[in-house]
Amino acid sequence: AAASSSSSARAVLGADDAARADERCEAIRLRWRDRLRNCSSELRAWQPLIELRAMALAPLQQMEAWIKFGSLCRKSGRLELCRTSLSKLLPPGAPIGSLP
Repeated sequence: AAASSSSSARAVLGADDAARADERCEAIRLRWRDRLRNCSSELRAWQPLIELRAMALAPLQQMEAWIKFGSLCRKSGRLELCRTSLSKLLPPGAPIGSLP
């Protein structure tokens, strides 16, 4: 009985740790989103930030940022970079030809 209550306690503690980790990750995502909103609307300012964020977050977790980045690329005449960036938001296996 002691062994089963010990494993139950570990399972509960593990769930609490996971919940705290999820909360921390969400707080970081919100902080990064706010920083990007306050960042200069220049491609050269955004590109290193978006590349750094891509190491930590999947594109679909930061869709707003990738759309804004794609818009900055388009406005700067970097159409291929725009297309590549927006293609990261397509479902897996979707043809890139579905983008203009």
